[in-house]
Amino acid sequence: MPEESNFDLRNIAEFLWEMIKTAITVVIIVYLIKTYIFQLFSVDGQSMEPTMHHKEMLLVDKLSYFFRSPGRGEIIVFEKPDAKNINFIKRIIGLPGETLEIHNNQVTIKNDEHPEGIVLEEEYIPNDYPTNGDYEYQIAENEVFVMGDNRTNSQDSRVLGPINQDQIIGRALFVYWPINEAFWIFSPTYNLNLIYLNSNFIGTPDS
Repeated sequence: MPEESNFDLRNIAEFLWEMIKTAITVVIIVYLIKTYIFQLFSVDGQSMEPTMHHKEMLLVDKLSYFFRSPGRGEIIVFEKPDAKNINFIKRIIGLPGETLEIHNNQVTIKNDEHPEGIVLEEEYIPNDYPTNGDYEYQIAENEVFVMGDNRTNSQDSRVLGPINQDQIIGRALFVYWPINEAFWIFSPTYNLNLIYLNSNFIGTPDS
């Protein structure tokens, strides 16, 4: 009997140890995924309407920007400057090294390819959503200029200034809730013919 009892105890101990190892492995995998690959976020407010709406849930890709620079038109989640644990979601409008001007409800981009400036065509902005303000910004090499699609109701780079790329958490990839309104988030095509990749120009369509 004592030998059988010891055998049972060993089996129980081995089972518990396997369960503990499995739980630790799961926790580590979830932590790595959440830290380096994907994260879930909820839209808070109306600043991205009509593209995104309050309380929609989205999946954020945290991996891509380890391998490339952010691109124009991509929707990103970032930490609000000087405010830890507060995250904003906006669209990238201006890229590193560019000059961005806002006048007469229009956004003008100046860069090496367009030193005279070109008015940015933004198909995702409804006609009754004017881009208010009268600004000119110089965007540094490690910064992006972001705005909400709801230009009259968005605390963005017009208030915060350009966003340092170190503050970017990731790129909005997929809206998954509510499930009947789920959609993949694709970057628009602009009327510019250059993008930046690692602060270098390449001759491919803007994305």
